Amino acid sequence: MAQEKKTLTIQAEKISDVKCQEKLKASEAWILIQHKRFEQIKGFLLWTGGWLTTGFPGLTFYLVSMVVFSTVVYSAGINRPLRIACESVKSDCYLLRLDKTQVVLPEQVEHFAREYLKSLLQQKH
Repeated sequence: MAQEKKTLTIQAEKISDVKCQEKLKASEAWILIQHKRFEQIKGFLLWTGGWLTTGFPGLTFYLVSMVVFSTVVYSAGINRPLRIACESVKSDCYLLRLDKTQVVLPEQVEHFAREYLKSLLQQKH
């Protein structure tokens, strides 16, 4: 009886060792695949970075980036204030403004000035 227990214990340990070795091999294979994938991505990023920062592609990339950045900042700067005065309906200031109801045109200045003065006089009385 004791001998059978010992044999069963040894067999269970062997089976456990085999399962552990299989899991270890699978884990090592997964790690190798991940390492290869990482190396491919790293190589691609280094190649792309080198391509973007040298010669004509680099110059083009930086120029396009500056144009896009400048346009976004200019457009945001025009749309940020609540009210803005523009030269005319055909100016960039007016065309790039999203809420055109808040734009003050030269022909409206006198009207707004009169309204402002009326409101000041009403507050004093």
